[in-house]
Order: sequence, then C-alpha cells, then structure tokens
Amino acid sequence: LSDLELLSDTEKHQLLHDWNNTGHQLPDQTLPQLFETQAARTPEAVAVVHGQTSLTYRELDARANQLAHHLRHRGVSAGTLVGVCAERGPELIVGLLGILKSGGAYVPLDPEHPAPRLDFMLRDTEASLVLVQSNLRDRLSGYGGDLVDLEPARQAHDARPEVDPARVAGPDDLAYVIYTSGSTGAPKGVQVEHGSVVNYLEFMRDFTRLEPDDVVAQTSPISFDMFVYECWLPLSTGARLVVIEKNVLLNPDSFAEAIRDQKISVVRMTASLFNQHLTEYPELASGLRVIAYGGEAVERSVADRVIAGPHAPEMVLHTYGPTETTVSSVVCAVTGDTPESRTMPIGRPVANTRVYVVDRFGKPTPIGVP
Repeated sequence: LSDLELLSDTEKHQLLHDWNNTGHQLPDQTLPQLFETQAARTPEAVAVVHGQTSLTYRELDARANQLAHHLRHRGVSAGTLVGVCAERGPELIVGLLGILKSGGAYVPLDPEHPAPRLDFMLRDTEASLVLVQSNLRDRLSGYGGDLVDLEPARQAHDARPEVDPARVAGPDDLAYVIYTSGSTGAPKGVQVEHGSVVNYLEFMRDFTRLEPDDVVAQTSPISFDMFVYECWLPLSTGARLVVIEKNVLLNPDSFAEAIRDQKISVVRMTASLFNQHLTEYPELASGLRVIAYGGEAVERSVADRVIAGPHAPEMVLHTYGPTETTVSSVVCAVTGDTPESRTMPIGRPVANTRVYVVDRFGKPTPIGVP
C-alpha cells in the first residue's frame, strides 16, 4: 500500500516545485562584510545602545578591527574556533565582530549556563582561545587554554590598526558554532557557515522591510540562535541594536517602558513570552512595527487578539526552524486572513530553502492531508 501514488502530477509539481521556488542570488560576502558596508555608508549612525552606553558604526568597526588584528597576532585565522563568554552589552558585540573579522568562528558561552556544560563545549570544540569578561573568569576555571580578558585585552590591542584586516574567510567558512540540547540530551554543536547566515539575513531584511531607521531589541542570550537575528540583522542593515537586560525583558511593564524610551520598532520573543506578555499587557505592542516569535507553538487566540487589537503592529511573524537550518527555515506573516487553526501555520520556506511534508515512508503527502 505504501507504494500507491496518492498525488496527481499537478499536485506533485505544486508541492515539489511551485511552493519551493525559492531560488535567490546571494551576494558573495561574509557576515563582517555586510557590517563593513553599513559602517562605510553611515559611520556616525548609532549601532549599539546599552543603558547609557552607545557605539556608532565607526566606533564599533574600529574597535572590532583592532581586536581582529590582535587575534590574528594570537594565531586566529579562517576556521579557528574562538569561545566568547560575556554578558549582554557592547563589549560582547565587539568581541563577536572582532572574531569574525579575524576570520575565526565564535562559540557563544552563556555565563548563565552550568560550568560543566561550558567545559564540555570547550573540550568538544577544542577552542584554544576564549574571550572572557574579567568578572566571568571563574566560570571557566576548568579551561586549560588561553583566556583573553575582553576589557584588558583592549589595552593590548589599542595600538593595533583600526582598518579592516586582510580577508581570510569566505562564504563557505564557519561563522559560529551554537550548542543545542541534542536529541540524546548531550549538547550538540551546530556549525553554521557565513553563506548560510548571509542568506538568512538577506531574506529577513527584505521580508520585514527593515530600514536603517529601525531599532531592534536584542533580548536573547548569545547561546540562542535567535541572537543571530537580533544582533546581525540590524548591524547588517544600518539599523540600531538596543540591548535589553533579562530582568527588563521578563517584566512587561519594564519592557514596554524600554520599547517606548528607546523607540524600538522590531522585537523578537519566544512563543511562551509572546503568549504571556501580549495576554497580560497587550499595549506592549504599541509603537512596534514588527513582532516575531518562535521556538514553540503560540496560542492562536493570543495572536488573533494582537493583530485585531488597537495596538496591532504592522507585521506579526511566526518563525520556525531547527538551529541546523540557520535560525529559521520557514516564516509566516500572521494576518486576519491566516487560515483558521488552533495554532498558527509555520509558513513558507526562506530563500534558497525547500520544505516538504512527507509520510513515514518519506513520500510527499497530498495537500491538506496530515
């Protein structure tokens, strides 16, 4: 019975080709090159804000370049895995961008994770060097490699050139390695290349119509791949990134105040936080242009109230995808016309991505058949 063909030729063509016609020409660039283009275009625009501290694109570019030259001097090149353990803020962004500009790939080490997990990640990646904030060194006490303090390291590389280092990494080289829980419970490192990140960012920039006057909230820890969206999408578009502390994010009143004060226009949340905040505090969406959520199912009733309410943003996005597919592989723009269901549809594939619904025998299922 499993050999019986349930699809007509027309349905098969629609499923396999029409709905997966996602081919798109990509720029032959790396993640830091996208940033450098913006830094050259609007050097005095504010790139990162954290409390009372801010960096312009020129300042962020110069500091990251100095760090990149310093890392090159320490032996970092294309494909070198460099750990980074830092709290939210400009120093973290400088560290990540400096690693990428040096040609290396960053391994985010969340300081809130248990020390044994951090030790495992460092052993598994065989990272020979880790950038760390001085107050977090004790989180890596079991690490036997080279620890470079992020703040004091600036003194060591302040004399380094502020110009872009020579390019050594290309689109096929690694940009980062993010660890997930893994299906067996053991952390699993997912390696993501520059080309995959650039493809995702280019698609999301066009899909959300992100512009340089947008302000994007950075709410996720560095160990979540949502951080890639929140950090690199604005910095590759010329927009502003505003760092939101965890305690502010979890308090809807404080979060709404931050959105108002910083004129934030784009927010991405976990589905559970979307359900909670937009149920208890629907006016939190006021002034936002884009709200994106993902990670798990959102209550359909909550999303419907948001898009039909007086504070409805221009765009509500449901995103889905495993870390292996670079943040999100499918996106759904939620509107009043979205088909009725208990949860939201997961949407259509991003650029240069194909998605199929198959049965347990690996065969495409007919349209509307689970």
